[in-house]
Amino acid sequence: MLARFWGVRGSLPTPTSANLKYGGDTPCIEVRTSQGQTIIFDAGTGIRPLGKRLLQETPPGGHRIMLFMTHYHWDHIQGLPFFEPMYVPSNMVYMHGFQTKDISVERALGEQMANPFFPVDMSVMRATRHFYTIGEESLQVGSVRLTTRFLNHPQGCLGYRIEDAGRVLVYATDTEHGDPRGDRNVRELADNADVLIYDAQYTPAEYAQKAGWGHSTWEEGVRIAKEVGVKNLILFHHDPDHDDYSVDTIVQEARRQFPSVHGAMREMEIDLAPASHETAFRERVEKRYNTRHEVPLPLSVRLSTGENHTEVQNLSLDGLYFLSDAPVEPGSIVDIEIRLVPPDVGKETIRATAKVVRCERVGDKAGIGVTFR
Repeated sequence: MLARFWGVRGSLPTPTSANLKYGGDTPCIEVRTSQGQTIIFDAGTGIRPLGKRLLQETPPGGHRIMLFMTHYHWDHIQGLPFFEPMYVPSNMVYMHGFQTKDISVERALGEQMANPFFPVDMSVMRATRHFYTIGEESLQVGSVRLTTRFLNHPQGCLGYRIEDAGRVLVYATDTEHGDPRGDRNVRELADNADVLIYDAQYTPAEYAQKAGWGHSTWEEGVRIAKEVGVKNLILFHHDPDHDDYSVDTIVQEARRQFPSVHGAMREMEIDLAPASHETAFRERVEKRYNTRHEVPLPLSVRLSTGENHTEVQNLSLDGLYFLSDAPVEPGSIVDIEIRLVPPDVGKETIRATAKVVRCERVGDKAGIGVTFR
């Protein structure tokens, strides 16, 4: 079984240079089973590049694609109209999801293409389409056993446990901890899983302000992984305001409590081949447009604890990185002043307000990355 990530961002796409490492497309995960079956989970904007990839390898007679939806919020369906295999007559696409009140799976997926929201409707999709209503159950899809449970999310959400050739992958996104049934269901799905993909949209501090919005934290993901024997934890559904430096910091914090943690990354692959005793991760890392340059300049940072005099370690158009005697909570807003010339030459400085997006331990110091506001 091979899992590939095409979209990892929550809420809305974030196509910016600050997100090149983890990616800005919304949720979509491709799973290739041990028998070569293609299973897709969610149809966020990440399904568009996946569709182009599938068209490059169309088998004789066309694709047979199994699509399973967690729920119908925009960030999980907005890529479907741009999924090119849906327009190829030789393809067959089997779409699965739960029925919400009086809205069927077909209606939930198709109405985003209805007038006045889209120029054409679903009837232009020439692939053969089948729609299936599922709930909490177990399904056999070729060599794969799928188990579904409802998660705690506004308007509902399904979590999936995928078992294939003795390996277990769990997809549990858009879930908020604190609900007894939801908490129990997540743990049932994740029990002794090789890989748990878990909603970690918020930091614990952010969650304190967003309780009830339907998302969780890295801290809860670590707690679940420890309790039920998960081998590898993947932090997923990154917040739109979390750039690469922010996600790096979250992953580092989580690894202090549970070493086997990864941040979900665009085109990252997880190989769960049964012949291997270890799960293999392949990550694609791209160079940021705004490369940071080493420029040791005097720096003053005004923190809640007082003014910190240090120096810039490296600088880009987006922000800078410096060392501090004390850590600073990511998300904090700080005032900075960079001195461009020595004091005996002049008073040329740059003043700016910045947001802390990264804080890590560097020897006996705290390494802090900020982005300009």
